[in-house]
Amino acid sequence: MVLKRLCVFLGVIIFICGFSMWGEAFSAGVPKANLATLSRGVSIYGWFNGIPEIYELNHFQTCITQKDISQIKAAGYTHIRLPIEPTFLIGDNISPELKQDRLKELDKGVQMILSEGLGVIIDIHPLEAGDFKLQLFKNQSVQDDLVGLWADLASRYSNLPTQKVFFEPLNEPHFQLFDPQKGPTCWYALQNRIIETIRKQAPHNTIIVAGYDWGTMYAWLQRNALPYQNLVYSFHFYEPMEFTHQGAPWVDDLPIREMHSIPYPPNPEGCKLALADSSAHSASRVNQYCAEYKPQEIVQKFSLIHTWAQHQHVPLYLGEFGVYRFYAPPSDRARWLADIKATAQKMDIPWAVWDYNTTFAVFPTTSAKQD
Repeated sequence: MVLKRLCVFLGVIIFICGFSMWGEAFSAGVPKANLATLSRGVSIYGWFNGIPEIYELNHFQTCITQKDISQIKAAGYTHIRLPIEPTFLIGDNISPELKQDRLKELDKGVQMILSEGLGVIIDIHPLEAGDFKLQLFKNQSVQDDLVGLWADLASRYSNLPTQKVFFEPLNEPHFQLFDPQKGPTCWYALQNRIIETIRKQAPHNTIIVAGYDWGTMYAWLQRNALPYQNLVYSFHFYEPMEFTHQGAPWVDDLPIREMHSIPYPPNPEGCKLALADSSAHSASRVNQYCAEYKPQEIVQKFSLIHTWAQHQHVPLYLGEFGVYRFYAPPSDRARWLADIKATAQKMDIPWAVWDYNTTFAVFPTTSAKQD
């Protein structure tokens, strides 16, 4: 009887340990050193994406210098998310020679980052005003080009320290806009194909993966984790949009485009000023925001994705968050950013703020042009 009880006890212990080990393995064995590298980051917009100047080779001599990278390092960041416009490297008008010249500029940027001891995320990041993602959804040949680009990039950077170099297949996919039924399935199939392509060339690098719905957390909440190891699950967070995107001219929501001086958190004095500074079209939205929004929503929303990740045994990455800087009260902007960082840190979620020195700039000493 004693022997039988001992066997049962040992069996339970083995089961528990096995489950724990399975959980660690299913998180794809993302090394702790890699997660440490991802702990605090910033995206640099306009270096290799987002502006016409990227197609001129002399742009790279003055856009971002070693001084910028040193400043980022000195501020306590551990990595840089490096957005790259895909048409910078693929397309019918790009000769092999031009592609090599541009790749050499990218090499210099990557080495500049690594030389400061920072990590780098190679992030394919199309300009949203373009139609690359639409073409990617519609045309098999464009998908093939992107997969081929990832084969090139993974091979090119596979010899660099794997705890410092990460790959992000595509920023904020949103194929559901083109076809609500087929879009999500198409995206996950393409992302899986890219993952498998990267793995062949760079089997040990961590890959940053995204859900189909603009890279938000909500797409992940609808499904299980992907059937691959060494992945980190990204989500972007810009809520409430009335605060983070107030006055941003590209936002489809007209009231938000015409909102100014929106406070965070809502308070009577700030809301009164916001009503005076915003357009008449925005008054009802300003009043709604001031009456209904509560800062604790940040913790509540983060708890949703944190619980999902725990159940799936996968690590998370807050790949973007930020505030459009031209109309938000500066102290409120700082407060929102601090609340996001504190919530992420409490839940052990690495993050990268958007962005270094343009319209969401977190470095006030750098120039920031308004879109």
